[in-house]
Amino acid sequence: MKKEIRYGFRKSKAFKTLCGAVLGTALIVLGSQVASADEKTTSSAPVAVENTTPNPATNLPGAQAEATEDQKQAIANENKSIGNMTTPVSDTNLNKAVEEAKKAGVTVEQGAMETVLSDKEAENKFLDQKAKVEQTTKVQNDVKASVAETMATAEKAGLKVTKSGTKEYANLEEAKKDLDAQKNQVNQAKSEQDKANQQVNIASNEAKKAGVTVEQGATEIVKKEELSAKIQVTINKVNGVVKKSQSTQAAYLKEKSKKEREYQEALSRYNAAIAKKAQVERERQSAFNRVAVDIATKTQDTQNDEYGHSFMRGSISGNRFTFTHDLVDGVGVIGNGTLTGGLNYRYSVNEDGSIDVELISMYLNTYVYNKTKDNEAVNQDISFKIFDQVTGNLIYVKPHHGANSFTETINKTVPLNIHRRIAPHSSSGYINFIKIHDDWIHDTHGWGAIRFTNNNDVLPPLSKIPPVPTLPQLPKPATEKVTVPKFQVATTVHDVKLKTTVNPLQVKRIPGISKAVVNSDGTDVNGQYVVKNSNNVYHLNINPLPANRPEYTAGRLVDNLPNGLKVDVERTNQANTDYSIAIDKSGKTVINFKDNLIKSLNADKMKAFNFKPVKIYFAPQNDAATYINVFNLELTGKDPKDNVTKTSNKVVIKTPGKEDPEKPDDPNNPNRDRIRPEKHNHNDKGEIIDGKTTLQGEINHYKSLWKKTPYRNMMITKEAEKTIQAYIDDYDESKVTPLVDQFTIKDAQGKTVNGLKLYHVLSGQAQDEIVRKVLGLTGIKPKGNFLMWVAENSAEHLAKYNQTGTNIVFDLPMQNKTDVTGQYINSVYQVDYNNGYYGEPVINDILKPEPKKDVAKSIQEAQTKKSINGQTIPLDTEFTYQLKSTHFPANRSKVLDSLVYVDHFDKKVEYQNKFQFFAVVDFKLSDNTIIKKGEELTQYVKSVYDKVTHTVTYSFDKIFLAKVSPAGEFGVEGYAYVKQIAPGKTINQFDEIVNGVTTKSNVVETNTPPKPEEPRKDEPPKPETPKPKLPETGSNQSTGLSVLGILLVSALGVFGLKKEEN
Repeated sequence: MKKEIRYGFRKSKAFKTLCGAVLGTALIVLGSQVASADEKTTSSAPVAVENTTPNPATNLPGAQAEATEDQKQAIANENKSIGNMTTPVSDTNLNKAVEEAKKAGVTVEQGAMETVLSDKEAENKFLDQKAKVEQTTKVQNDVKASVAETMATAEKAGLKVTKSGTKEYANLEEAKKDLDAQKNQVNQAKSEQDKANQQVNIASNEAKKAGVTVEQGATEIVKKEELSAKIQVTINKVNGVVKKSQSTQAAYLKEKSKKEREYQEALSRYNAAIAKKAQVERERQSAFNRVAVDIATKTQDTQNDEYGHSFMRGSISGNRFTFTHDLVDGVGVIGNGTLTGGLNYRYSVNEDGSIDVELISMYLNTYVYNKTKDNEAVNQDISFKIFDQVTGNLIYVKPHHGANSFTETINKTVPLNIHRRIAPHSSSGYINFIKIHDDWIHDTHGWGAIRFTNNNDVLPPLSKIPPVPTLPQLPKPATEKVTVPKFQVATTVHDVKLKTTVNPLQVKRIPGISKAVVNSDGTDVNGQYVVKNSNNVYHLNINPLPANRPEYTAGRLVDNLPNGLKVDVERTNQANTDYSIAIDKSGKTVINFKDNLIKSLNADKMKAFNFKPVKIYFAPQNDAATYINVFNLELTGKDPKDNVTKTSNKVVIKTPGKEDPEKPDDPNNPNRDRIRPEKHNHNDKGEIIDGKTTLQGEINHYKSLWKKTPYRNMMITKEAEKTIQAYIDDYDESKVTPLVDQFTIKDAQGKTVNGLKLYHVLSGQAQDEIVRKVLGLTGIKPKGNFLMWVAENSAEHLAKYNQTGTNIVFDLPMQNKTDVTGQYINSVYQVDYNNGYYGEPVINDILKPEPKKDVAKSIQEAQTKKSINGQTIPLDTEFTYQLKSTHFPANRSKVLDSLVYVDHFDKKVEYQNKFQFFAVVDFKLSDNTIIKKGEELTQYVKSVYDKVTHTVTYSFDKIFLAKVSPAGEFGVEGYAYVKQIAPGKTINQFDEIVNGVTTKSNVVETNTPPKPEEPRKDEPPKPETPKPKLPETGSNQSTGLSVLGILLVSALGVFGLKKEEN
């Protein structure tokens, strides 16, 4: 059954007596969108009003109406006034400052009269003028110091400086510019002077570099404009002497250059000869690299083939050689011998390009014999011999019988003393230096030889080196002289005098007024956030009217109160006995002076008159509202020119919850967060599963947020400490069971929250008084059972969580019941300061398990829905049971932890130990593999057959189930193969166990008649015992091949076993 949820609001008067602050009948609510006191809403669902705030309030849900034109105009006139009177004023401190300025040399002039609006403003003006005069005096003193400093700077710079009169300025900036100009003038003169003398120094230095002797002359005083010409004359003088010196120097340098050039040419010839000699030497040296040397070996194998072949092999690496041979006894190789050694030689290159070669000696290292088998020859006398190839002498012999392996170190050097001369581009041919014999039944022998190839030409001759050249020295010419002056620039400095203006003042007498707003504790809350429906007070203050005031015939205050305020008219009238107060529906409040107040005001006009503040008691009725307010004072004079109208300052209070669409949940402006509890359902992995399908027995991990950030830094009044702070969780007791023992409540930092008392309210049972009070104040109407947490100490709770803006997190696990299905809803509410707010309900759906059983002749007929349920099955017939799983829809809350099917077979059937499972829908795995409908899944299923209970348990692999995405649909069907083995009615049913919750399928039934009896004969012939034969798996012609295949398999099996044993 589908449950339809509707949200609406109903107005009820049932709870009006439970209002936290009952003000009686003298209450006026300003603005058309605010419910009156006896229109208190009682529904827990959203309010169906035309203009509401984004905060889902259960009581006082209306939004603040837009300001009227009168309210907007009043605010626009903030601090403006019409009408005034004036009186002259003076200041002794300013007069003293003027005298001090004159003493300092400042010219002080009197300006035009100025009018100000108050004595305070006059005082500030006098302070400003006094500061201006004192500043001018200070600057005048600084000016004197600056002029003196400029004089000192000029003198220190070596300038010729003189005084030249005084200049006067009213503008301090212009005076400062004059001072700066004088400083710049002195600095520029100094710069020009330095530049002039620097130019002379540069010319002098260049002259010195040219070999001219420069002498310092007398100092010359010049005007800045004459300086350039003077410099040029001096420089020309220096340049003339330099030119003369350069001419003499040039002749000297020319001769010197000639000598140096001749020296360099001789040096080049010398260096060229040196380089040529080095090149020839490198070419002669490279002749050694043009001689190629290679060593070769030659071997001869056995001399006949009577008993097989015998061999000797030789190899060369660098100047080292190796000879290897075998020994054959006529049957086979009995061993191998290896000789190692080397050759020492040298050669030299002659001038004609020929080379002289000398083979000095050869050395024998070791002889190694490795036995490979026993010697079976009749003659076992073996002899390994080495001969000098030059002399033919025996160098080394090793007799043995080949019976054992051995290594013999020869370590012998044999002199060769072979000499050859090889012409250019000729070769020596191979020169033999060693001969080896392996003397036995089959003799093998070998030789070692070396070859030299001369690739040289005739060597180039060595060249002769000329003597080392020397550089001759010349005498230096005589030095020229010149005298240069030092320049001093003349400049002037003048005094600077300041003047200033002082304006006399007169005060425009306008009555001062101000507006303030305080909370129920009397604390100023202007510009602050206050709680919806909290008691606050506007203070309309009139400053004392001054002495010598005119006579007034009437007075009133006009206050266009902002929309959304509930005014306590009775209390307001009781607090303001000197006034008569009238408030219309738009909020315009007119507060008239009573006659007794007018009489007191005019009784003694020569003394100041003090007013008591007017107080307006009110409570804001909207969330997310801003209340801006001013008021006007209107005094009517006996003489119309004394009429005065004055608008006060602006005061603002706000209620939290006005979300900034550009910056939602801004941590820097938490009071603009929406006041709304949040709730989500999570699976066991912590993933949000709102709106998803869950399973019977599954645990819902509800996490909900009691939102406190909108109240951060808000003042806590004594009135607020008496309000209720509560949290409500409305669950569907028909679908879920709260796991209260597992509930946790923590703050945003993860610390356990204490001080909340839990009321588990059961449907139809009496409610505690506090529960009834919460529901009555807020209009919340939970359905059925619900949970309510109430702060035991409201004051401590507000200070710890509301004022700090610390959110509270509820972790409320609830388990689905195992015998229900369908939609279930969880709703949440928070109650702050007696005001209720609801959160978005969390909706889920418990899946209805619907496993289906069917029976068919074959899997193909089952898949085409050709059921034989209720039909007859002959005895000894094989058929198929179909097990169809529940259809698991898409958008599930989690993966399946386990999926098991237990098939209960009738004892009249025999399980054939064969089953298959298939996908009935396309579904996706976590590795993005797509399993198509009809694809076989048997490889993911494990079966266990219990012969005692006659049941088969099919368990899906948990690793496979973990990969099946809960985002898509899922379903399987299985087939069990059975055989009818007994007659009678046969029934079948299976259990589907999903995550441990069991659901039985429907029951299928078939009938099997008994086998008909055969007619009896007297002596029926005995059946011939059939001979055993192999099963036929095809035509008769394939029988032989089948038998052969079996035999081959058997043979291979035996062979394999044998091989394994080996």
